Amino acid sequence: MKKVITFISGLLFLSPLLPAVASPPTQIKLISFIQWCQQGSALSEEAGKTVSILLMQVKTTDCKQANSRLQNLTSLDLSGKQIRDLQVLGSLSHLTSLNLKNNKICDLKPLMTLTKLKKLVLTKNEIGNVCVADLEPISALYELRELYLDDNGISNLESLSTLRLKKLEVSKNPIDYQVCPIKGKSICVF
Repeated sequence: MKKVITFISGLLFLSPLLPAVASPPTQIKLISFIQWCQQGSALSEEAGKTVSILLMQVKTTDCKQANSRLQNLTSLDLSGKQIRDLQVLGSLSHLTSLNLKNNKICDLKPLMTLTKLKKLVLTKNEIGNVCVADLEPISALYELRELYLDDNGISNLESLSTLRLKKLEVSKNPIDYQVCPIKGKSICVF
């Protein structure tokens, strides 16, 4: 028992010196798309799938070329790709329009870094169905003007009240109170 404790404490002492690849795939914190792309098999299955989809989207398998092409995009349509993991998209902070309609998205936290987004489409995902609907990450997107959340499992819109949206579509959601959280009630479509 003493040897096990000594071994574990030794690992804790050395952990800052270990490369990021030694961490479980879900804990890899990468900043740029090129870093995500170069991790390959070290990524979780879902993150790897998102990387592959982005590579197909920009029509190359070369990570450096893909990174360059992705950095030049302001609009990205990833509708119907069965995406679950958005962590990779967090590196595309220059996007102004992102269509993620008809995927399997549950966790919106990676979207917080996309502060230039003006239009975000999250229609027909699993927000609130499979997971707790946490819309708080979207409230960090101050430039957002159009938000489409139709056909999810969202029941509460309060965290969106700080946004300056011009259009908010939330039809086909089990919303507790159909009160528009944004000033100018006509912008909300229930």
